[in-house]
This record gives sequence, structure tokens and C-alpha cells, in this order.
Amino acid sequence: MKFSEVQFQPWHTVMANFYICQTCSVVDSDRDRQKVGSPCKRCGTPSPAARFHFGLNSLVLVNALQDFYFLRRAKPPADKDGLVANVYSNETDTRIVLPVLFCALWDTLTTQLCQNVIRAKSISKEDEEKLLRKFKFARDRRTKLLPSITFEGWDDALSALPDAATHIEHFNFFRH
Repeated sequence: MKFSEVQFQPWHTVMANFYICQTCSVVDSDRDRQKVGSPCKRCGTPSPAARFHFGLNSLVLVNALQDFYFLRRAKPPADKDGLVANVYSNETDTRIVLPVLFCALWDTLTTQLCQNVIRAKSISKEDEEKLLRKFKFARDRRTKLLPSITFEGWDDALSALPDAATHIEHFNFFRH
């Protein structure tokens, strides 16, 4: 499914179907994980509470991307008071807003990935904060932080995924 094909529901609803086990860190779409005490299908540990895999910042940014993506083709509503005219004017250049929002989403998702790996490795909250302060930018987190805690480079990790060529192709597109 392509996000651009989802028009009549918020994009975050597609992402909000993924949960993470707080014990073994498996990510799945097991909605039962929302129920306190529901066992993880991988490790069997009862869930203390549901935890979405994607954080609130990611969900908000995805919805903002959706808003500006469809704004490109939007026709202004009748606006006799002129309250929304500036939103549909040339002052809102989606060619600038969309890449900025996408970069913010990339940074947010990279940070979240690092946090999930750090938690899965049972690294203390204090050390997690130190690592995230030391590696402030998404590129540093991808090229330095993740390899230091996973002992695997980004490209090697992408190569291990099913349909690796597609993931590598998409990542190279975003990098350039």
C-alpha cells in the first residue's frame, strides 16, 4: 500500500497498528497487546500495557505530511471572510514544506529506532540520554550510534531484511 492512496483517513492510522513488546522488543500488529496481561506471542510475557511502536511525534508528522501532500491539489473552499485564503495561496509552497517535514520524520524515526535498540539492550535510561546527547543528528545516530550498540552497520542491516534490494534502493533515494 502507498500512503498517497490513503486519502480519507489520517495516515497515522496505518502506522498506529504496530505495537512493541516491552520484554523482547518484537514489533507486531497484535491488538491484544493493548489488554493488560495479554501474553506476547513471541516470548509469552504478559503485557504491562500497550506501547505503540511509532511514537506520537511520528504520527503527528505523518499527518502533517498528508495535509501538505494533498494541499498541493486542493481547491480553496468558499471563504467570504478570507480566513483561509493564505493557506491556499502561493505563500504555502509544499515543495519546501514537504521535504522539511520528511526530514523531521526521518530524524524522529531514527531517534526512535535508537531508543528501541537501546532499551532492547537493557541500557540504563541515564546512559541512553548520554548516548542520544552525544549523537545529536540522525546521520550520526545511523552511522555511529547504531553500529556501536548493534555491532552491525546500517547497510549490512538493510541487506539482511527480506526484499533487501528494495529497502536499499529506497534508502539511497532518500539519502540523495
